[in-house]
Amino acid sequence: MTRNNKLVLVSLLLWGIGEGLFVFIESLYLERLGATPVEVGMTLALASAAVLVSYLPAGWLSDRFNRKANMLAGYVVGALAAFVMALAHDWHTLLLGLVFYAVSGFCVPAITSYVVQEAAPRERNRVVTTVFVGYSAGLVISPAIGGWLAEHWTMRGVFVVSGAAFLLATATVSLA
Repeated sequence: MTRNNKLVLVSLLLWGIGEGLFVFIESLYLERLGATPVEVGMTLALASAAVLVSYLPAGWLSDRFNRKANMLAGYVVGALAAFVMALAHDWHTLLLGLVFYAVSGFCVPAITSYVVQEAAPRERNRVVTTVFVGYSAGLVISPAIGGWLAEHWTMRGVFVVSGAAFLLATATVSLA
């Protein structure tokens, strides 16, 4: 695996850690901020729709513009969104942060293309799988930490720690 793909792997590990801190408990926080169960469902549906809409032009953007620039743009959007979520005093603001965060997914096709481009042809399947395992590994280790932080600190603190992990991921991928 190339140095650049190793850096992408580490960045995805950091991203998975950051996302795992809040993604499985965000609905509880929405309720704590005053959202009804229907509003929680609508918020999560809107965030999912934002991912869908961001993916539609993402492949075109990845092919048309510099892949690394697309990757970095998505990472920066996601990191900023975590800090928007940390500042939320009501569920409407958290909704904006969650949608903003979901839009950052537009960088996933660029990441995939970048990893494929960096890998030797005979190793592409293995390399893509290995690199993206980093994200899943981060999701395995962080939900319990996020729950603990939310219980002993605050959800706002969880989003700040997530944002910090996303900034580290951004710095790491910028070196690729």
